[in-house]
Amino acid sequence: MKLPHLITHMLFAFIFIVYFSSAAGLFNSLDVPQFFTTEAIMEHQSLDLLPYQSDPHFFVHPDFIMYKNQMLGLRGYMQSVFSLPLHVAGSIIAPAFQVSQFPPNIITPGFQYELAITSLYAVFMIAGLFFVWKLMCELTKK
Repeated sequence: MKLPHLITHMLFAFIFIVYFSSAAGLFNSLDVPQFFTTEAIMEHQSLDLLPYQSDPHFFVHPDFIMYKNQMLGLRGYMQSVFSLPLHVAGSIIAPAFQVSQFPPNIITPGFQYELAITSLYAVFMIAGLFFVWKLMCELTKK
């Protein structure tokens, strides 16, 4: 392996490890308003988050606004649109996730599904970081 490639690999690994090990990286990996906005798009063809208020994982304050009797997320909607395939795939693979090792007080009826989507989202983020790294390698070729 050439030295410049080794340096770019090491830089990519360092940024990846620091980002995903940080609280900000974990929080931004799957933001709750985006999760429920994607669910609203899939289930109700709407952006309204009100149907999900009773979910114990519904932590959207202060990232919402009430508008015409609807609760709308304040963050952009494109992440939710791009996440639609992950939610579909998550619904397919959710039964494969074992949740018996988790504390009973956090397990909800949709917990396997949420766990599957969170796992897929991490894979999606890794793929995105890899794409950015490959793009940077192509742009910096001499």
